[in-house]
Amino acid sequence: MLSKEILHVLRYFALFEYPASQAEIYSFLQVKTTKTELDITLRDLITRNRIKKIVWGKIARYTIVGESIHSEVWSDRTINSQKKKNIAMSVARLIGILPWVSLVGLSGSVAMLNAREEDDLDLFVVSSPERIWLVRLWCVAVVTLLGRRRWKGSTRVKDTVCLNLFFDEQDLEVPVYKRGEYVAHEILQLKPLVNKHKTYEIFLQRNSWVYEYFPNNKINQNISKHIHKTSFLDIWLSRLEIGSSWLQMKVMGKRTTEIVTSTQLWFFPDDFEKKVKKWMKK
Repeated sequence: MLSKEILHVLRYFALFEYPASQAEIYSFLQVKTTKTELDITLRDLITRNRIKKIVWGKIARYTIVGESIHSEVWSDRTINSQKKKNIAMSVARLIGILPWVSLVGLSGSVAMLNAREEDDLDLFVVSSPERIWLVRLWCVAVVTLLGRRRWKGSTRVKDTVCLNLFFDEQDLEVPVYKRGEYVAHEILQLKPLVNKHKTYEIFLQRNSWVYEYFPNNKINQNISKHIHKTSFLDIWLSRLEIGSSWLQMKVMGKRTTEIVTSTQLWFFPDDFEKKVKKWMKK
C-alpha cells in the first residue's frame, strides 16, 4: 500500500530530523508508482492528519505528524551545509590533483543539506586500479596540512574531513553483506565533487542493486569503462603501493569496526547502519 510506504520513507528521514520533499519521497519509495499517484496519496495523508506539510521558500516538504521537525531548524541546517559544501569542494579539488584519484564524493548530512553547525564532512574516494593506499596517504596528507583532518577519538569535529570510505576502481560493487536500505540511501544521496572518466556513473551502474530497493530511480546503462594503460613506472608505483599499505596498517594498529581489503577500505568508528535498523524497528 502506497500510504504505508510513504510513512516508511518519512520515518526513515525523521531519524535525521529531515523533512523530505515530494521528489525525495518518490525517489526513496520501495514500490513503483507514478508522481500523480504519489501526489494524491500525500494529500490524502494530510487530510487524515497522518503527515504534515512544511513550506520553506518555494519547496514543500513533508514529515510525520508528531515528529519535532521545524522549518526554521532545517533552514539553519541548509545554510550550514552550503558553507560546509564549499569547504568540501575546496578539499576535493586538491585531492583530485593526484592523477590516481578517480572520484571524490560528498556523503552524509552535508550532501543532504541537513548538517548541524558542529558536523564534519564525509568524503568517499575512488582510486585508480591498485593505487588505493597511495591515494589514501595523499588524502590524509592533504586534510592534515589543511588542518581539517578528523582525528580518531576527537570530540570536536566541526568542519573536519572524515575520510571513511575508499574503493579501488577494480571493485566498485558494495559487498553483499553491506547491501541494505541505509547503504542504498547513501549511494543515491552521494554528490560527486570530482568525477573523472565517468567513475560516478560507473559506480551507480555497478551497484544497480539499489534500484531494487528504490525502483522509481533511473538506471544508468552502457557506460564504457576507462582503460588504464600500464607503463614501466607502474611497476615501481606498485611497490610503493605495497609499502604504503604496510605503513598505514602499522599506524592504524588493531582494527575494530573497520573493513579492510585490497580494494575497499571502510572506516566507520560508529556503524550508523545499526542505529537506522533499530530506529525503523520501533
